[in-house]
Amino acid sequence: MNKKFILLPAAAALLAACGGTASSSSSASSSSSSAALDSNVYSLVGGFQGWNPADEEVIMTRQSGTNIFSFTFDSYVDAEWKIVMNQSWDAGQVSPSSPGLIIQEDGVVITDFVTNGGTNTIAKDDNNGGYNFATKVEGNYTVNFTSLPALSRVFNIVRNGAPIIPAPTIITYSLAGTINGWTAANLSFKLANEDDENENYALTLNLYADEEVKVIKNGQWGGDLGFGALSNKDTTTDLVDSGGNIKVVNSGSYSVVMTVLGSPSVTTLTITRAGDLVTLPELHLVGSGLPSDVGTWDPTNVTLALVEDSTKLGVFSASFEFAENAEFKVISGTAWGELALDAGNGALVSAPADVIGSNGNNIKVIVAGTYVVTVRLIGSSAGITVSLPA
Repeated sequence: MNKKFILLPAAAALLAACGGTASSSSSASSSSSSAALDSNVYSLVGGFQGWNPADEEVIMTRQSGTNIFSFTFDSYVDAEWKIVMNQSWDAGQVSPSSPGLIIQEDGVVITDFVTNGGTNTIAKDDNNGGYNFATKVEGNYTVNFTSLPALSRVFNIVRNGAPIIPAPTIITYSLAGTINGWTAANLSFKLANEDDENENYALTLNLYADEEVKVIKNGQWGGDLGFGALSNKDTTTDLVDSGGNIKVVNSGSYSVVMTVLGSPSVTTLTITRAGDLVTLPELHLVGSGLPSDVGTWDPTNVTLALVEDSTKLGVFSASFEFAENAEFKVISGTAWGELALDAGNGALVSAPADVIGSNGNNIKVIVAGTYVVTVRLIGSSAGITVSLPA
């Protein structure tokens, strides 16, 4: 878990040596000295502390006699954060899109931060109509926020150097079960690490009645999480216990969410049915050396279409005759950059050994022949199975 560090005198000396505080404080002090002292409490919240605005440990420290509030912490790549007022989301927030906010890195103003970002930090959509600050380069950071005057507020981000505590080792969690032949090493159903601090993981995918799954760690059996690990096992009617496995009762789009906090860590796992099965209007192959003289990597050519299963919406398949060294991906849409789905080797769940390989993120046919391509939607991505005809 990411550790937090309040700015202490020793750290202040470090900042002065780096020149970070000097550039921000001189300009910020002059603007704050002409305004009344701000009585609000400001906290810097983010994924590193569970987005908890009531957390006393993330309250920013006021520089005496000014409206400059500071907080120092370690932040790793893709971590997100923003300022919250008075320990409540409803009291107000300070984010990259806040009006009248001058955003700086090391005292240098970043023009149109939302679009351009800076060297060390960028703006990231918070999926709630606004933006968060996000870390681009890991490091130990100090945020200095000058809160008044309101229309010339300064948000200065200073990178002091490398993180005091190095970034944690990345842990991978994924689903294994009947969806991938109980193959632990297959990570096609991997939970996304949502904040790089190994605390929040999530995956949304279609699951079908009678399928069984478990959550496994680092692609290996041992310490896997089954029905007994579900925090909602006493309330769910869509999932049941099947010898320790999580068995699906009702087909649908399911949300898998894991939170791993503390030392020793405590894991919270919930799997809930988010709604009906998710589907796409159409899927087709695009590539090179494909049958029927399909144009090379032409997304507008939908000749090699996959057909959706009438009993399992969101599952598409078709049989194709491939030449040796043919390469392909599965897409939905007809214009690169605007595709609803663009899936290749990284989405390959299984394929016959020694006859299907890869070239970058393309699926490559090593041995010519007839193959069945099956695609299963996984959130905004997919799992691809290449098999021999039955």
